[in-house]
Amino acid sequence: MLLKSDLKKHSKLNCHDSMIQTIADYFALDVRLYFLDAFGFEYRRRNDNQALESAYIWHKSGEKGHSLLRDYCGLNIDIFKRSLLNSLIMQQIKDSIYNGNPVGVEMDLQYIPWNNLSLHEYRTHYFSIFGYTENNAVCVDNYLTGQMHYYNIDSIVKHANSLYFFKNENQNVHKASDAPFSLILNQLYSDPKYHQMMQLFINDISQTTLHTFDKDSLVELANDEIIYGITNIVWGRIHFQQSLDMLFEFGYRVPISEGSVIDISETWDKIKGLYIKLAYVKDKTSILNRVLALLHIIHEQESHIRNILTNNSMNLKIDTILND
Repeated sequence: MLLKSDLKKHSKLNCHDSMIQTIADYFALDVRLYFLDAFGFEYRRRNDNQALESAYIWHKSGEKGHSLLRDYCGLNIDIFKRSLLNSLIMQQIKDSIYNGNPVGVEMDLQYIPWNNLSLHEYRTHYFSIFGYTENNAVCVDNYLTGQMHYYNIDSIVKHANSLYFFKNENQNVHKASDAPFSLILNQLYSDPKYHQMMQLFINDISQTTLHTFDKDSLVELANDEIIYGITNIVWGRIHFQQSLDMLFEFGYRVPISEGSVIDISETWDKIKGLYIKLAYVKDKTSILNRVLALLHIIHEQESHIRNILTNNSMNLKIDTILND
């Protein structure tokens, strides 16, 4: 049953993770370990000729995070991509909700009637369905509004990119206190592409010729993929620290100095602020140099933490060490 307390606007979560957290709250599941996957960094150019102007950055690996949700948090997800959305899917949505299992929706923002961000460019968004009437789905969007909305089910099926069918499988979850987290972290953070993508991002920033935004144009700012991506990185680092704190609760040695990840998130936040300034000033040189200096510091600090995370000594428990 959806409670009034389930309707709340999430801070420091992107729309995808807000959907996950909303479903987890509904099932009363602790999904902090899901954010072990939130110390990643991905930078992709959509068009090599335009580099930064058509690039995006991200903070998670996606499918690996879903594995953490299933195996250690008890939340299973079956994803139906657009090619699988047929005339039978509406009945599947209703059957799932009837059985107490909410459904997540991935859709372009332009098709969402309660979107007031005025984003004219492509931007994927996520929300949840918790019920239905004869023609409408009862939707919850704790990212945009923290409220309940009614949306025609036919329109959802027509415009959805993917549907996420959630199930509470907490009875099958692995005990987190017995999990080999050193192996999980090694898998997440031993990828050498991090350094390649970070260096490419720094190089593209150094060579960018950003146009200057209209001072009154908040839409341009909201549409900027780099600002959006850095915001997600800031939030991801904060939640990653909470995951490390949870490991400590389970008795794992986490040899990372307290607050170091939060310090990194704050530095990313400074970079975001400076990057926004870059969009509004004509003389960009001094600000650009500050951005580059901070990025080099972050690259060094995050590389150090990633090296620690891929050290198998993390598999040792505090209680084991004390008994040796």
